[in-house]
Amino acid sequence: KVYLQAKDAFGNNRITGGDDVVANFKRTANPDIQYRGNVLDRGDGSYVISYSIPLAGNYIVSVGLGGEPVQYCLSPSGDRWDARQYDGISVYSAPPFCSLDDDLHLNV
Repeated sequence: KVYLQAKDAFGNNRITGGDDVVANFKRTANPDIQYRGNVLDRGDGSYVISYSIPLAGNYIVSVGLGGEPVQYCLSPSGDRWDARQYDGISVYSAPPFCSLDDDLHLNV
């Protein structure tokens, strides 16, 4: 599963759902082989993306929100991916474990 927390332009967690979320899984050995993820809207700005990929291999995961690519924040421990402390003064900066430029790979 892939978990997605939608943010507003200021980095605050969105508190309502209904966004256009799309997840694609493209096989690196053959980009013609692609699968779509099933998106569960939790109604609170967060989404759970599940997938069933019948062909083993390495896949590039791409997730879009409203037609724009999302920023990946992979944190296996420590900081939570959905945490957001905002004091109303400081400019938001993404945690160091977030990236918009790197591909997210999945081995099935």
